[in-house]
Amino acid sequence: MIRPALLRDISVALQSHSYLSQEDFITQEFANRAGNPAIEIKYRYDTTLFFRFGIPTKRTNNDNYRFPFTVETLPDEPISQADIETCREDLEKLKTELIERLEQEFGDTEQLKTKVDDLTRDIDFLKATLNSMTKRKWGEILFSRLHKWDG
Repeated sequence: MIRPALLRDISVALQSHSYLSQEDFITQEFANRAGNPAIEIKYRYDTTLFFRFGIPTKRTNNDNYRFPFTVETLPDEPISQADIETCREDLEKLKTELIERLEQEFGDTEQLKTKVDDLTRDIDFLKATLNSMTKRKWGEILFSRLHKWDG
C-alpha cells in the first residue's frame, strides 16, 4: 500500500502545472512483479503516454530513480490549419461569454478573479494543444474542461 502522503504529493504535483490539471491524468496504484507498491500515471487523452514506477521499500545509495515512459503513434488525424483558426476564435468567444456569466454570478470578488484565472488558463491550454493533438484527443480534452467548468 502506498502512503497517503505520497499520493497527496502526486496530486499536488499534477495540479501545479499552468496548463494541465489533475483531471487530465488517471492515477492508479498496483503491485509490480516483485509485489512491491507501484503507481501508474496516465495522460487521460492519450493513455499511451504514462509514467509507471515502483515505490522503493528502502532508500538507495544515490537516490536516483528511472521513470520510463512511452509515446506511440496517434491513431487519429491531425487538426487542419483552418479548423485550428476556427477553434481559437470560438474559444475566445466562449471565454468572453463564460466570463460575463461569472461576473453576473460572483460580482467583483476574489472568487471571480480565481475562476477567471482558471478559465483563462484552461482556454490558453486548449489553444496551445490544437497544433499538437489529433481531433479525437483534443475533443476529449475539451470535453474534460467543459465538464470541469460545469461543476
